[in-house]
Amino acid sequence: MFQPDPNIDIEQLRVRFGYRVILWGFLLVGLSLVVAWGVWNARTADMKFSDVVSIVTAVTGIVGTLVGAFFGVSASATARDQAEKARQDTQALANKALAALPPDAAAKVVQ
Repeated sequence: MFQPDPNIDIEQLRVRFGYRVILWGFLLVGLSLVVAWGVWNARTADMKFSDVVSIVTAVTGIVGTLVGAFFGVSASATARDQAEKARQDTQALANKALAALPPDAAAKVVQ
């Protein structure tokens, strides 16, 4: 069974993979522009500029969606981690407060 390494910083991994996602996205869009430009220059009589625009639009739309989804998931994971940390801190504070009460008063609060 896979056991995660506790020494790995999750935020650092998110930044590193986010950088890679952006870089690959730009490279893919740039490559599609170069290919579309090459096709446009070597076009036949029936090739229209709108065909090239359609190809580039499709590629940039897909890349933009994937990059946006990555960062949306990353942002929600960060918010979830912060909410879980706040919940744990609040639980610890409540436990300390209950421990400071006399036993009969604490029993009434817990019920």
